[in-house]
Amino acid sequence: RLAHAFILTGIRGVGKTTTVVNLAAAIAHNGHRVLVVDLDPQAHATLHLGHDPDELEHSVYDALLDPTCAQSALIESRKNLSILPAEVDLAAAEIELADEPNRHHRLSILIEQLADRFDAVLIDCPPSLGLLTLNALAAAGQVVVPMQAHFLALQGVSKLFGTIHLMSKQVNPDLKVAGVVLNSPEPPTGDLAEQSNPEVLARWLPCPVLAQLSHVPTSPDQFSRCVSARRDVEWMRLADDASQHANQ
Repeated sequence: RLAHAFILTGIRGVGKTTTVVNLAAAIAHNGHRVLVVDLDPQAHATLHLGHDPDELEHSVYDALLDPTCAQSALIESRKNLSILPAEVDLAAAEIELADEPNRHHRLSILIEQLADRFDAVLIDCPPSLGLLTLNALAAAGQVVVPMQAHFLALQGVSKLFGTIHLMSKQVNPDLKVAGVVLNSPEPPTGDLAEQSNPEVLARWLPCPVLAQLSHVPTSPDQFSRCVSARRDVEWMRLADDASQHANQ
C-alpha cells in the first residue's frame, strides 16, 4: 500500500471534488508527483481537470476490472499532476465486482502498480458508502473529510466515521482519519456563526480540524493564480501539510 494515499470523502455538496483537485494542484505546485483517482461515476474531478469522460479510451473503470490497464488509463493533466479518470460506466463496477473474492482490494492492487511514479495519491470518492468507497478506504493511509462549516453537518459525517472505524478494524489497520476540512465560502452569521466556529466544532469531532477554507478556487488554473499571489494562507497551509506527509 502506498503510504501517502489520501482519500477525500463525505456527503454530497460539501466541496469534496473541488478540495481534491485544488489540493492536488497545490501539492504538485510544491514539486511533488500527485495522482488523482476519480472514483465518482459523475466524473467531476475528471471534468475539473479538463478531460471529457465521453472521449476516454480507458478509465479507472477498466483498470478496476483489469489492473493491467492501469498505465493506459493514466492521463498526465499538467506538470506533476496525473489522473485516473472516471466515466459513467464506473457505476456498473459495483455490480460487476460484487462477487469477486478480492472486491475490496481492487484499487489497492491498482495503486500499488503505480506507486513508484507518485509521491501522493488523492482519491475522490462518490458520496455513497458503496463498494467504490470501500475500495478507497482499503487502499488509503489517511482520510480527509471535507464538510460544511456548520454544526448540523456533524450529523452527516457520523455514519462515515463509523464506517472508517470498521474498515480500520476489519480490512485496513493502517487507515487513519487525518482530519476534516471546513469549507465555508459564505461565512455563517448570527447564532450559526458561533456554532460553526472551528474551535466549537472541534469539541464534537473525533479528529482535528485541518483547515477552514473561506476561498475555494473553482479550477486548478484559478488555484495557480491564487498560489502565485499567495492569496489564501489556509489553502497553502493545507497543501504544505499534505506535502510534508508526501516527504515522510
